[in-house]
Amino acid sequence: MATPTTSTINTTHGWHLLEKYSTEKSLTELSLTEDFRLGIDVQPWFYHTERSVGGENPRLRLLFYRCKLLLAYPILPLFIFDRQPQRHQHNHILTEELTTGFIPIIEAFGFEWRYAPGDPLAELAHLNREGIIDAVLTDDVAIWVFGAWTVWRNPSSSHPKVRSTEKQTTYKVYHCDKQKRRSMMLMIITCASWCDAPTACRLATTPLANELYKAAAADTVQLQEFLRGWRTRLCEASKLVPPGDFPELSFYITPEVSTTPKAYPTTIKEPSLLELAGLCESLFEWGWPEEILVRFYRWLWGPVVFRIFRRRFKCPDDEVLGFFKGNGQLLEQVVGERGQDEDETKEYRLQVDTEVLARMTEAGLKRTRAPGGRELALENGEEESYSGNADEDEHTPEHQSGSSQKEKRLNPRDPLRVWIPAELVDKNLVQCYRTNKKRKRDDQVGVRNHSK
Repeated sequence: MATPTTSTINTTHGWHLLEKYSTEKSLTELSLTEDFRLGIDVQPWFYHTERSVGGENPRLRLLFYRCKLLLAYPILPLFIFDRQPQRHQHNHILTEELTTGFIPIIEAFGFEWRYAPGDPLAELAHLNREGIIDAVLTDDVAIWVFGAWTVWRNPSSSHPKVRSTEKQTTYKVYHCDKQKRRSMMLMIITCASWCDAPTACRLATTPLANELYKAAAADTVQLQEFLRGWRTRLCEASKLVPPGDFPELSFYITPEVSTTPKAYPTTIKEPSLLELAGLCESLFEWGWPEEILVRFYRWLWGPVVFRIFRRRFKCPDDEVLGFFKGNGQLLEQVVGERGQDEDETKEYRLQVDTEVLARMTEAGLKRTRAPGGRELALENGEEESYSGNADEDEHTPEHQSGSSQKEKRLNPRDPLRVWIPAELVDKNLVQCYRTNKKRKRDDQVGVRNHSK
């Protein structure tokens, strides 16, 4: 028998058994000044790309959109790939192709990636237990069997209590430190290869699940003796006869994982507009210069400015901050504020000159594509949601722009207005804004008094 893997069977069933242990968390709740390292299982993302259709490279386009969403928040993604894609028997060729195409996108966004020494889920759970990552993002319940502590599920349109515009940034978060919950998931993933999902979930709530989980820690001789009687009880409970080699537990008991945290040093990189522009030009049918500038104005420049403000807050002497100084650089000016209530985040609206951002973007273009029609520029692919459904509006984070940009054609040469949390904004800029605001108010009072 081939070595079993969590990836060759559907192991997305069983989350409902953990529902009462979950909470909902929005990306907007993350600390703006602390880095949140999120380990990402890429296989569910690859599976979701099957719903992305139309245009050139629709699967990579969906992966690109997901990365740009993460860029807008204080997250340090760490993507974990499978070094043995052949284990995914039903789509190993697709897994290899998407891995090859996705890695350059990840690097252009400034994100991290690694190959797992064994199963990616085992590696992610190990990194979570060791404190190297703060949470794991996956749809696979096998993550619990490998010992993860905190798991985020990929957001989708299934959130019943969340408005449609918030679905892509609201995650179900699970904290699991109880053996009973892990034993239920072990039963589900071992049964999923030979019985239907409802039966596997039903068996997971019986004492058989806890018995199997406890026995898995025993030595080989004791385990084999236990399994003979356990299989008999399982047949009686399920009214089914499992395969002769069921359950195969070695893969879950002794998974191959990294031996040292030094293999995962934290590196804080910034996105490369030059590389991102080059990728969009080569991959997507809207990759001609003016259309790329329009889309980057709408999608990427705001999050890039946000990231640079965070970098300045955390590392004031970083050379990347030179973009915010001197003539011909990113000129910044506070032009508004919001969030006066206690339950709202205080933010300032900054106006940024896009000249440097445009030059950095254009530097990555080879100008190999001719402009297409307007119909092409507004094709459904542009609006694909996080869950891969083309009929949902794409969510633009509020700090990326001040208002909806879908009603009018954007001019990427216009100043960009970005909402930035108050704690990241330079105090001198705020003082200048307040001084100008007071001067205007005093001038208005003077005009009214003069008119009397």
